[in-house]
Amino acid sequence: MANEDIIKQWVIDELNKIGFSLVRNNLAKESVENIFPSLYDAMRHASKKQNDNRGVADFSFITQGVSTSNKYLVLIETKEDISNTINLNNQILILDEKSTENYAVNGAVWYAKQIQKESKLFPHIFAIGIAGNMNRQSIIPYYINETGGFIPLPKTNGLSEFSPENIDEYYRVNVKHQTPQSEIKSEELAKIASKLHNDIRTYTSLKNSLKAPLVAAILLGIHSKELSLSDLKGSDTMNNNDGVVIYRAVQSYLEQRQREEPDFDDSKVQPILSEFSFLKINKVLYMPNKELADHSPLYEFTSVLFDVYNKVKIGEDADILGDFYSEFVKYNDSDGNVLGIVLTPKC
Repeated sequence: MANEDIIKQWVIDELNKIGFSLVRNNLAKESVENIFPSLYDAMRHASKKQNDNRGVADFSFITQGVSTSNKYLVLIETKEDISNTINLNNQILILDEKSTENYAVNGAVWYAKQIQKESKLFPHIFAIGIAGNMNRQSIIPYYINETGGFIPLPKTNGLSEFSPENIDEYYRVNVKHQTPQSEIKSEELAKIASKLHNDIRTYTSLKNSLKAPLVAAILLGIHSKELSLSDLKGSDTMNNNDGVVIYRAVQSYLEQRQREEPDFDDSKVQPILSEFSFLKINKVLYMPNKELADHSPLYEFTSVLFDVYNKVKIGEDADILGDFYSEFVKYNDSDGNVLGIVLTPKC
């Protein structure tokens, strides 16, 4: 296998991991005429020799984000020697003939600029230069907009950023320079946690040490899938008040865990339930409150946490609930151990 064939095989292997392969016919290796005929037409004058002949990138594929309707063309040029990844002059990419022929990034960007000159079908293009071998790679991406303008992007360690699942966020953060969704989520969770902490102080007389268990119980009740807001009716009976309803939902969830996980036994379940027993007897939590439209404080707090689950949810259920709990316990003298067995907080 020739040296450059080695890095080409690495690219093929990496792209296969994110759903693009020669077998699936959604990845072109050199020739694009049959797979992407419109791209073939757009490269009719794109030769890296800059002689007005047809050009062809080492690899081409089109990825569509899952959260937008954007389609992104990705072009990859490879070189065997890492020293041939990119050629810059005073941090400016050089696009003369020697550079476009001999350097991976320069060649990929050249292709992208010629495509934008010929066609309006590819408004979003990522041009990536990759050099190296199976053990070591240099990967440098650029973004080329519809006018042919280009900007350098941070180096990457792989190609997962260009998968359908990640490409929208990658574009939003690195091209549009917007705040990452993870940071937005963290900021929003912190605001909600702060407000909930204040509301618990306002509408209940709970000791600070019980605030984290209160939130933990509601989160586990939501996670059980057996708790709904309509279950909380503001009853003042000892048998069916809102605290009892939440306690039973937690109990049901823990019993389910016991059935699914042999090592999740009573030695774990009983200490958790004992932490939540105050819910059933603390009247200020489950009695209707005129300031809350005759709902109980538990109803109000549960409503807030359902909003967290439904509106801020990113990723797995346990992640968003655990993330919120981590934010909330920062406002208390608790280390978060109440919920730690079930939803590990990232404190």
